[in-house]
Amino acid sequence: MIEEKIFEILNLADGYQKMDNSSKKMSLEFMEKEWDNLPDEKYITSETSIIALMMINEYMYFKDFEKAKKWADILSKNRKGSNTGGNEMILGKIYFEEGNFETAKHYFNDAYEKSKGREFQDEDPKYLDFYRNPEKYMK
Repeated sequence: MIEEKIFEILNLADGYQKMDNSSKKMSLEFMEKEWDNLPDEKYITSETSIIALMMINEYMYFKDFEKAKKWADILSKNRKGSNTGGNEMILGKIYFEEGNFETAKHYFNDAYEKSKGREFQDEDPKYLDFYRNPEKYMK
């Protein structure tokens, strides 16, 4: 039942990539409201990670870092017990893009240690560069 509701929310994003930015923001707001109306079991279904990752990416695109952090927290609740470094990588990226390099460094360090570097493999090279050379960014 809850999975169906989450897919209904995801279906709201149908055609999302073709929307202009104003329509995208309205769509994100509507999906947020629909999400908030779901019961708490929404945090434990596997479909939660799909919507959370989408929302994180979109809010980062719009530089709405507080909402990206909110969805990173939702993703973290969904991945409870996961110790692969993925959650830390996402938070590192959010804080990096926000310009909070000290906090980004902390999360990237954790992501690198937990994943032995794997979390950086398919990411923008600037994140690994920052991990290896934080002084270049923290002036």
